[in-house]
Amino acid sequence: MSDAATAEGPAPRPGSAAPTFDTPGAARSGVAFRYRPEIDGLRALAILPVVLFHAGFAAFSGGFVGVDVFFVISGYLITSLVMRDIAEGRFSILTFYERRARRILPAMIFVVLCSVPLAARFLLPSELANFGHSVTATMAFVANHFFLEQVDYFAPRADLMPLLHMWSLAVEEQYYLFVPPLMWLLWRLGVRMGLMLLLVAAASLLSVIGASLVVQKWQAVAFFIFPTRAFELGIGSMLAIWFRTRELPRTPANGALGLLGVALILGSVLMIPENALMPSYLSLIPCLGAALIIAFATEGTAARAVLASRPLVGIGLISFSFYLWHQPLFAFARATIARPSAALMGGLAVLSALLAIVTWRLVEQPARHARISRARVLGLAVVGLVATGLIGEFVALEARLLHPLAAEDAQLDVSFEERGEFVRARYNALPHDFAAATPGQPKLLIIGDSYSQDFWNMSLARGAFQGWAVATRYIPAVCQTYFGAENVDRFIDPSEHRRCRFYRRVDPFEATAREADVIVFVTKWDGWAAERMGESVAALKLAPEQKVIVVGSKGFGDVFLPRYQGETAAERAAIRVTPDERQVGGNPILARTFGPETFVDLAGMLCPDGSCALFTPEGALISHDGDHLTETGADVVGRVLYDSPVLRPYLTPAD
Repeated sequence: MSDAATAEGPAPRPGSAAPTFDTPGAARSGVAFRYRPEIDGLRALAILPVVLFHAGFAAFSGGFVGVDVFFVISGYLITSLVMRDIAEGRFSILTFYERRARRILPAMIFVVLCSVPLAARFLLPSELANFGHSVTATMAFVANHFFLEQVDYFAPRADLMPLLHMWSLAVEEQYYLFVPPLMWLLWRLGVRMGLMLLLVAAASLLSVIGASLVVQKWQAVAFFIFPTRAFELGIGSMLAIWFRTRELPRTPANGALGLLGVALILGSVLMIPENALMPSYLSLIPCLGAALIIAFATEGTAARAVLASRPLVGIGLISFSFYLWHQPLFAFARATIARPSAALMGGLAVLSALLAIVTWRLVEQPARHARISRARVLGLAVVGLVATGLIGEFVALEARLLHPLAAEDAQLDVSFEERGEFVRARYNALPHDFAAATPGQPKLLIIGDSYSQDFWNMSLARGAFQGWAVATRYIPAVCQTYFGAENVDRFIDPSEHRRCRFYRRVDPFEATAREADVIVFVTKWDGWAAERMGESVAALKLAPEQKVIVVGSKGFGDVFLPRYQGETAAERAAIRVTPDERQVGGNPILARTFGPETFVDLAGMLCPDGSCALFTPEGALISHDGDHLTETGADVVGRVLYDSPVLRPYLTPAD
């Protein structure tokens, strides 16, 4: 990301720490405005965990906090630069945006344009169209909102989106839009430093409180939008305001406080879990670490000695291009290889760094120091953004032209919206109770997650439960089907605790359950929920004559459709896939709990030797994503499901 930590002016070479006025990492300290190599080292401390986390190295579970650190650096340096220019009477909003354009746009546009042919080569047309729209959103600096709209159960995995990381640039650009003009206005109104500091502190406090509340219910919203990230930039801004008229502190405690800052960041990287509720008050740990380093890693401290070392300074200087390159390379690798090895991902991280060095030398530096007028820079910036955005829209509109598919490959390319629509639509049309049932009509209640939606599609394909009144109780997979009294929050993503507590309640559907003649549980079973399934059934207090059926999970492992392009029907029919333990690990537990008169081992029937067919003998696709069924899959797997003696009685007589 841009991290805004690079001020304008000559920059040292990677590995060099020669100070100049207004160089990368420059910061206002009292009257002097000097280069601080330790801030470049801090940028290295931010970018390396981000890249290693995105590469999939489990030891760096909290590597994403590197973005939080970048935001603190950005707030500090941008605020310092703006306040310096205002104080010297030479602040111009156009000059500010010219500097940002020189700093950010050339490398960003270059990497995006390099990604376009790779996307056309490796992504299916529907994925390519989505990529094209993400290019346009990136150029408009609204990528954070674009990717927020992509949050959907059936959406592509985040690590398969080449430009997902551009959300953070959008947040920074939104910060640039109003903070510098606001600072100028406050200055013109004669607002003193103390009051300005209080205003920023109050806004930051509101932001962190808001983030901590929003993330509890809408984690994706909190993650992507500017207001819930503003406190991280605000912490940096507060530092800049505080040191506007003060020298950096030089006390005996500096050494310990600087090292504490390093420890807080590294501790966050290594100890914060991937599913932590952030941004929130927890984000204050790495942000405070960054603030301590900026304030106390002064000359003569151990923290400065480490961070100002040539290797870390060099990495810090290329950190923007490093950030730009790593996600596209990782995403394209994952789009074509089922499970890239750690060695491959590590190699791609190194390749990202090498490309970053080249981009820094040949794109970033020449653009920043080119002797052209402000008007021309801003004009070229507008032209570059508009032209690249139009290229993105062309890619989106002409995806099938750029990546043509043979007729037999068309089934591989179905958008995530269409996939989700087929799985959900007919299930979602069902009522949640039996209010419309006629007297004497048999009643079926289906309880579960999206696998229960598949169950209903299979039932319709086989003509099962015809003439029955059918009701549903949908429970998100993340919550699992559990109705007991035990507090099971420890098994569930913290961001889902509140929602899942609601879904664990029996009272919203208790009356419906008591009316049902047959209750079918269908879920992507986690082990903990499978172990407690007997307790869940008991919690419903069903009558002895009510029939309970528990359907085990199915699964087709990791499915990567691009690799099947160009294969014949016979070649596809021969493909065997292995269910993932996450998909079918709960089945043996359920089999022991309920026995063959209640439990349907769908995976065992579908994959008797441990492997499953992904295509029919005619080459038709059964599952797009390894979990959910296509229309053909609903028919094929439905035949297997209703061959079970537990479910066969519910077929119509014609079957």
